[in-house]
Amino acid sequence: MVLTLVLSALVGSAVYWVHGDLTLDKHASAFPSVIAHGSALLGLFFAVKAWSYWLNRFLLLYGDNAVVVGAAYTDVHVELPMLSVLVVLATAAAFASWANIWVQSYKLPAAAAVLVFGGSFALLFAFPALFQRFYVKPNELQLETPYLQRNIAFTQEAYNLRRFTVKPLPAEQGLTFKSLQDNRATIDNIRLWDHQPLLDTYAQLQEIRTYYKFHDVDIDRYEIDGSYQQVMLSARELEPARLPSNAQTWVNQHLLFTHGDGWSCPR
Repeated sequence: MVLTLVLSALVGSAVYWVHGDLTLDKHASAFPSVIAHGSALLGLFFAVKAWSYWLNRFLLLYGDNAVVVGAAYTDVHVELPMLSVLVVLATAAAFASWANIWVQSYKLPAAAAVLVFGGSFALLFAFPALFQRFYVKPNELQLETPYLQRNIAFTQEAYNLRRFTVKPLPAEQGLTFKSLQDNRATIDNIRLWDHQPLLDTYAQLQEIRTYYKFHDVDIDRYEIDGSYQQVMLSARELEPARLPSNAQTWVNQHLLFTHGDGWSCPR
């Protein structure tokens, strides 16, 4: 509907300009019929905006605000009432624009536009962001707890998770040497190294040249000495862009420095 109104305004303006009823030079002027037509379209535009703000109240239930999917504290206590205020402002702007059909002034539509668009920015973007930052964030857990609880409850309802029974699983302290021997295959494949420190170690010990780079560490398994063992792998990549400027020749970039060298470390 907004697109239809905008296209109608553009086509109408072109027709009026061709007929000479509207001039767009430094002394812009318009006939009363043009002002009345534009005011009617602007009033319809603000009426559609009022309806849009009303519908946006329900869209809060579909928002993903990184805390829950749906309405959270700021949505319910700030954005919801602000959308209602904007419905009133846009409705008032629509009636003001329609009144301009008889008033024939540029000031009334301009004031209506500033009221709606300025109010939209202040009430839907600036104020909720400041409220979230300075009021909700310092007490986020306390304020968002009811919404988190509802989110969890309805997620369980949606996926039929309520049928499961939660039972405690106490940790057994009776680990013996025989248990370790009986589960040797599992014990031998416990990952002892974290990939991030290993990546830092590779960078310090194996990059060697400025044009070498380890980007990540992958995990694979191989037969080593007759046992199936976990292995961490990383490719030492060669980045021609890191070559010294005097070494970035065609021969170096296309024939000599063309590939890296892989490294692996068990567990």
